[in-house]
Amino acid sequence: MKKTTKKIGIILLSASLLTTTVYNPAQAATNGIESPKAGAIKSIIDSDANAKKYLTTQQLEDLQKIMEENKESGSVRAQDFDPSITSLTLKYTGKHSSKADAAFVHTTNSDDPYSGVANYKLRIGLQGKLNGKNAVLPNGDEFIKDYENGNFGGRITVRFPKGTDARSMYQAMDWSKTSATSNFTVRIAGITTLVWELKWPVKVNPQTVKFDPSNPNEFSIMVNGIKKSEVSESEWNKYDPISVYAALVAAGLAHIGDMDGYADVKLSFDLSKYSGNTDDTTTNKELTAKRLPPSKNRLLNTDIFLQDRTALIAGETGAKNISGAITKPGFEYVNPLPLGSKISTWSDYLSIWDRNDIYNTQLLPNAEVEGINTSLPGKSIFDRSLTVKDNDDFNKFKSDRFNRVINYFSKKESQDDPQSDLSNLDVKHAPQVIPNGVETPVTYSGVANYYNGDSRALIRNVLKVTNKANIETYLTANDYKISPSNQYVTGTNSKNVDKVKLFVNGADRMTAAGNNNGEGQYKIYAYDFIKNVSDNVIVKALDKDGQVIKETKVNIEKGESVQTYLKANDYKIAPNSQYVSGTHSTDVEKIKLFVNGVDRMTAGANNNGAQGQYRIYAYDFIKSTSDNVVVKALNKSGQVIKETKVNITQDTGSITASNFKINTDELINGTFTGNIAVVKLYVDGVAKNQVRPTGSSYSLYAAGYVTSTSQNVVVTGFDANGVQVASQKVNVTN
Repeated sequence: MKKTTKKIGIILLSASLLTTTVYNPAQAATNGIESPKAGAIKSIIDSDANAKKYLTTQQLEDLQKIMEENKESGSVRAQDFDPSITSLTLKYTGKHSSKADAAFVHTTNSDDPYSGVANYKLRIGLQGKLNGKNAVLPNGDEFIKDYENGNFGGRITVRFPKGTDARSMYQAMDWSKTSATSNFTVRIAGITTLVWELKWPVKVNPQTVKFDPSNPNEFSIMVNGIKKSEVSESEWNKYDPISVYAALVAAGLAHIGDMDGYADVKLSFDLSKYSGNTDDTTTNKELTAKRLPPSKNRLLNTDIFLQDRTALIAGETGAKNISGAITKPGFEYVNPLPLGSKISTWSDYLSIWDRNDIYNTQLLPNAEVEGINTSLPGKSIFDRSLTVKDNDDFNKFKSDRFNRVINYFSKKESQDDPQSDLSNLDVKHAPQVIPNGVETPVTYSGVANYYNGDSRALIRNVLKVTNKANIETYLTANDYKISPSNQYVTGTNSKNVDKVKLFVNGADRMTAAGNNNGEGQYKIYAYDFIKNVSDNVIVKALDKDGQVIKETKVNIEKGESVQTYLKANDYKIAPNSQYVSGTHSTDVEKIKLFVNGVDRMTAGANNNGAQGQYRIYAYDFIKSTSDNVVVKALNKSGQVIKETKVNITQDTGSITASNFKINTDELINGTFTGNIAVVKLYVDGVAKNQVRPTGSSYSLYAAGYVTSTSQNVVVTGFDANGVQVASQKVNVTN
C-alpha cells in the first residue's frame, strides 16, 4: 500500500479531535495478561483480518519485528481518561504554536465602526493515544469503528467579556465559515514504512452546545469526528481513510506508537445578528445590538479553554458517544489557549445632548447617565431631532454644545468622570452651517483617545436640525371625481401644516396628518362623504396648536361607472396560512367564504390594509386540497355581484426508513423528498427524538427508545411550519 501524505490548511478551530496508540506490557502483566510469546506474534498478526487488508508485506514484516523487539516493554497507555467514551483519545500538549487569534472584518457599507464579523482561529497542539479494550490482542476493529462513528474529539469553552450575551453570540455564528481540520503524524517505533500523515474528518457540532446560567457570557461546544454515514463516499474519501485504517490497524497490533499533531478550528460570528448585551438597558438594546460588544479595557478578550480526555467523562450519554460526554466538575477551565491577536472594541459612546438643557424635552425610561432622565427628541440615541426656537440659531451655537460622551460601564459622562482613563476627545459635526426652514441631517462623529495610547472611533450620531425660518403657508386641493376608484381628496401643503380636515356641507368629516402622502403632500379619505357634484367640500389646514391657518375649496366632478371584479390568491394549507386573500372592485361591500357549499365566514371589504384588498379567515374550514372553496362578493344591498373559486395547495413529499434491529442498530437512516425540515421518531405515538437533516437524507438515534418488536415505530417528516409532509413505519426485528 502506498503511503499517503497530506498537509492540511489551518484557518479553523478544533477542539475534539484525534488519537493514537500504545501497548504497555508492564500494565498488561499488572492486569493479569501475559505478554505474547515470540512465536505467537506472527500468529496474532495472521489472525487479524485487517492486517493484510490495509498493510503492505513490508509493513507487516516491520511490524512483526518491532512487536518482537518490544514485547517486554512499551509505551504507557493513557490512564487519565474515561475509557468507556472512546478508544481514540487526545490530550492537549500546547506544542505546534498553540494559541487563539481573533480578527474583525468591518462591514464595508456601514458607518458603524463596530459593525461586521468577528473571526477566531485556534491552533491546538495535541497528543493522541489509542486505548483498546485488549492490551495484547489486536484492537483494530474497535479503533476503526470509533473512527467511522466519529467518536473522537473534545469540548471547547468560549468566554466573552462580562455582559456579553453568549446565547445571542452563538445565534450569530456563521456556520458557512465555522469549521475544523486536523493534521497528525503517526509513527510506529520510527520505522519509515510505518509512518503516516493523517487528516481526520472533524466538525464543530452545533447539537452539543451548552450554556451555563451562572455564566451567561460563555458557551461550550464539542469538536468531534464526522460520521462516515453522514457524508457521501466521495466526501469520505477526501480524508484518505485507507491511510487512517492502516495506521489504526498497525497501532492495534503493535500496542506501541505515538501520534503528534494539531487541530485548527475557526469560529465566525456575524454581528448583524447579535441582539445585544445582557447588561444593556437601552430601548431594544440599541447600544449593543448588531455590533461588537463593549469591554472595559476596549479589547474583546475572549478566553478559550479545551476540555481534552483528562476533563471528560461519559456520564449518562457519553458511553461510545463522545458528543454526549460531560465535563468533570472543576475541569471547565483547563487548558486555556494563549491569546494572540485580539479584537479592539469600545467602552465609551457618543450621545448628543443639549448642555444648556433647553432642548432636552424627551423623558427616558432608563437613564443613560445617572440622575439625567431627559434627552433630545428622537427615536434613538443615534437619531435625534432639534427644532430651533424662533430666537435661536443653530449656526451660532457653540460647536461643542451637543457633544457628550458616556462610559457604557460607569454610566457617567466620560469627560467629567475622575475614574475615566479618557485623555481627550475629538468630536466634530458636519455640516456646520445649515439652511433655514429645511430639516437637515447633521452627523456627529469623532475619536476617543486614552492615556494608554488607545484610540477608538465613536459610533456616529445624527441630529436632524430644523433651523428658524419664515415659512410661507399654503394649501391646495386637486379636483375630486366621484367614483369608487377615487377614495381620497389630495393636494399639497406647506411644512408648517400639522393636520388637514375635510368639511362636507359644513360638517367636519375627517382628519388626517399633513405630509402624509410624501413631503409637502397630503391625502384625506372622502368617498363615504362626497356624494354629489353640488356638495360644498372644504379642506382646512391646522398648525401644531390646532389653529386653522389655511383653507381651500375642492372642485367636485362626476366619475365613471365601476367595473365589478373579484380575485382570490392561491391558498396553501399550513399553520401560518390563516386567511384567503385577494382583490376586489370598489362596489364590493362584504366578502363571504363558502367551503363545500357551506357558508363559513363573512368579512368586510377593504380590510387587508389597502383599498381594494381583502382577507377572510379560512384555516379552521379548509382541510384538504379537494375542498371546493368559493369566495363571493356582496354589494351594499347584500346581493352577490361576483364570485370566484380558490385554488388550494399543500406541500407533498415522501420518506423512507431503514430496518432496525434491536441490540444491534443505533440509528434509523433514510431518505426523503419534498420540503422536509424536521424528521421525528415516534414510538407508540410519542415523539422520542428529532433531527434537522441536510440534503435529502437523515439519521435518527433510536437505540435508547426502540426496545421491543411490539412497539409501533414511525418516522415522520415535517415542513418548516410544522405541517406533516410524509410518514413511514419502521420494520423492527430482534
